[in-house]
Amino acid sequence: MYNWSFKNVYRRISNHVNTEVQGVFPEKFINICIKRGVDVWNVRKTDNNTYSISMGLKSFKKEIRSVAAKTKCRVHVVSRGGLGILVHRYRKRMPLFVGVILVFIAVMFAFSMLWSVEVISDNPESKVSAYKVLDSMGIIPGVALNSIDAKEISQKLSSCIDGVEWAGVSIDGTKLKVSLSEGTYYQGTDISPEVP
Repeated sequence: MYNWSFKNVYRRISNHVNTEVQGVFPEKFINICIKRGVDVWNVRKTDNNTYSISMGLKSFKKEIRSVAAKTKCRVHVVSRGGLGILVHRYRKRMPLFVGVILVFIAVMFAFSMLWSVEVISDNPESKVSAYKVLDSMGIIPGVALNSIDAKEISQKLSSCIDGVEWAGVSIDGTKLKVSLSEGTYYQGTDISPEVP
């Protein structure tokens, strides 16, 4: 299992080379590299006199030639990796990558905004009043979804609209749904106190 430490992630994204070191004493080559401060990783013995090593590209260019000459080892580059090398390799396709990133950002931004408001009520007057209250609170299409407080809207609608006993407010995707429930009133009649 790969160890996702900060150092290993940095090694992955930084420009590096995967090499094969061949010689009589490749261990001596590795020891001198470490002593000189060359960051080596993925050290694997592939043969009696061959090691597979990964190291930073800058260290490879500066230090390796002198170390290889000193230890009489032959260093062969198997592959190159890193973010810089990847960008250089696909530089002609960079506008496509930038376009995809910009579209992704635009979609994420669009889905963080309120697109529509729906008020559900049996009374048309309450419905119109609810839209007016929401408009006065700044709850209109285009406002950020994370700035909407459902509890505050519910309390405001219940207190500002006559006859509304309860207002249910929910966010469904990019839509704000408001359900208004009005109280039911019955005309009182005279009841004899003797009647249970």
